[in-house]
Amino acid sequence: MAKKFKELKNKKLSDSLTTQQKKAVEDAATYIDEQIDLQWENESIYIEHCIMTFECNPETMTPVSFPPDKKEIMQDLLFSIYYDADWDILPQFDLKWRLIPTKK
Repeated sequence: MAKKFKELKNKKLSDSLTTQQKKAVEDAATYIDEQIDLQWENESIYIEHCIMTFECNPETMTPVSFPPDKKEIMQDLLFSIYYDADWDILPQFDLKWRLIPTKK
């Protein structure tokens, strides 16, 4: 069976993160999934900027600190998870990100 590029890319991104950083990505994805369930009727999901950029904890909204290079990798991994699941992610002017399903 051929290897899938998406899986290889996500594994490479994940392998460059510490356990704490991987957990932060998982926590953000869990929060986003919960918001998808809560906001689904709009077909657009809005997520706070600080969550998408790993500047705050999604549950407590308290600031978190990760090195800038690792935050970039974490954001790439998070975005990749949703791009691979057929979501578009667009920045909004009100310090939020908008997720829109690409396939309906």
